[in-house]
Amino acid sequence: MPARELLPLTRFSDAPQLLTISLISHQQGDIAQHVLDGLAAMDSRLLKVIVTLNVPEDWEPVWHHRSAALVVVRNARPKGFGANHNAAFARCDTPFFAVLNPDLDLDGLQLANLLRCFDDPRLALVSPTVLTPQGEMADIERDRMSLPNLLRRRLHRPPGPTAWIAGVCLFLRAEAFRDVGGFDERYFMYCEDADLCGRLVLAGWRFAVDPTVRIVHDARRRSLRSPRHFVYHLHSLLRYWCSSAFWAQGRQASCR
Repeated sequence: MPARELLPLTRFSDAPQLLTISLISHQQGDIAQHVLDGLAAMDSRLLKVIVTLNVPEDWEPVWHHRSAALVVVRNARPKGFGANHNAAFARCDTPFFAVLNPDLDLDGLQLANLLRCFDDPRLALVSPTVLTPQGEMADIERDRMSLPNLLRRRLHRPPGPTAWIAGVCLFLRAEAFRDVGGFDERYFMYCEDADLCGRLVLAGWRFAVDPTVRIVHDARRRSLRSPRHFVYHLHSLLRYWCSSAFWAQGRQASCR
């Protein structure tokens, strides 16, 4: 399905300051500061970083970028993943917007190379290749989250066709993200990334992983250890299984 005409679409070379980044800390200031330090070394294509402190914490973000601004948001009450990033996107006035986890090592992030992917006018979302701390490839390219596929993943079986990209480090074309209404805030935690990828495809956009740019993710896997996070995960799965994005991904897989 061709993308709807949303012209003029910004290309990588159109402007010097292209990117707004959203980062959320949930009492994770010790590791989130490491991400900020990595971003501070980035070039001038970065215009703004928005740090959301989702719950009270003692961390005071330190920022040393030579030109980009830092905006710190302190929530009066905790919000979900999607609601926090959507609120940050409301402050975005750049053509590209990025959603980053706080548990990343950005030493291998070549920002210019990644943004150059958006010279493809149909591309709405791109992720760098993600590695584990042990140097192994992380499984960010996921197949459709049906019950059989979830069981296959738990048994470490090979996945099916890629239906979505895990939201570890997502770079988004702002026009496309706005076109589909951002993240669905009915998900408090988990499945927002799968739902977003499905809705982007329904709207005629593409997503991709850049094999030339690599970062490291130290995944916490809270849903495997915490009963509360497991409940969040289950609730999100039930909502996702009832969504148009889920069923569209099923039709897409059957046509491959």
